[in-house]
Amino acid sequence: MNLWTRFWAWFTKNWQTTPIPTDPEIDLTPPTMPSKPSNKLVELTPSEIVYSAAKNALGLHLTLNNNVPQEEWCAEAVSTILRQIGYPIPPQGIPNVNGLISWMTKQGFKEVKAPQTGAIIAAHHTDVEVPLYAHIGICLIHGIGSNNSMTGKFDEYYSYASWRAYFEMKGGSVSRYFVPV
Repeated sequence: MNLWTRFWAWFTKNWQTTPIPTDPEIDLTPPTMPSKPSNKLVELTPSEIVYSAAKNALGLHLTLNNNVPQEEWCAEAVSTILRQIGYPIPPQGIPNVNGLISWMTKQGFKEVKAPQTGAIIAAHHTDVEVPLYAHIGICLIHGIGSNNSMTGKFDEYYSYASWRAYFEMKGGSVSRYFVPV
């Protein structure tokens, strides 16, 4: 009898008679499928909707009014995103940071103390003579989505640290955060 034959004889004899050890605490019953699939959709919060729209807009030139000067494209970009997801932004957009802050306040956006994903971030400068350090964008996970004046496109140019360094420390602006409702 060769080795293979002996092994096969042993295997068939022991395999059929030796029970598989089981742990009594582990349920080996296969899961059952629900009788009806759920038609319930996952509802997103307003902040999640704004965040998603901002992520989808990265790399695009966004404006509701082609006559707005390049310095005000940041407010136009945020206006465009908010209008696209259903907020009642005027058809021509809101062309400046202070105007957009005023609009958000009237719409009931909640001002919070720190950045949150999907919140609108505004580097607010009350001195209208110093518009260079006013900017607005949308808080993303690792940075801020806003219009990049160098490219004319909505991108994630600023990290939170670079935003603070440029607008707050260098420019003297105050960063404000508005959570959509």
